[in-house]
Amino acid sequence: MSLDAGTAVRVRAMRAEDVKPLAQTLGWPAYGINRRWEESLAGHRELFVADADDRPVGAVSINEREEHPGFLHLFALDVAEPFRRRGIGTQMIAHVEDEARTRSHSGVYLEVSTDNVLARRLYERLGYAQDGVPFLNSWNVYDADGSVSDEIVETVVRLVKRFDRAT
Repeated sequence: MSLDAGTAVRVRAMRAEDVKPLAQTLGWPAYGINRRWEESLAGHRELFVADADDRPVGAVSINEREEHPGFLHLFALDVAEPFRRRGIGTQMIAHVEDEARTRSHSGVYLEVSTDNVLARRLYERLGYAQDGVPFLNSWNVYDADGSVSDEIVETVVRLVKRFDRAT
């Protein structure tokens, strides 16, 4: 699975019928993506997918959080391994930034593991800067049946991109 030169990639709102193909492309149990989908239906996140070759190959989530008014929260950005380093993540980030501007937000923020050097490099190249000191964050990993199989606790750093009034 790779993208041919010139393959069009588009970012769009996720639909229910994307759950299984996205999980398959990412190599995840469908439960993991379906859980995100259900969270979007409940209003806890908005989900977008990146399509390439007429199938979803990546996803990103956003929400608005009271503790960071005026900023859109970008999280859970995933691109299937065979499609990485082809600009898909960058396109999804640009889509989130456009969404933030459409909503008249001041910028976008995210948390990224301090160990995730490649992701940090990408975000910094796109104008994101560290805001504050690293802190602990935790999240659950689920089995195919929906039970929690592990809790991940990692040190993360918040990165923020503030928009100029002119952008």
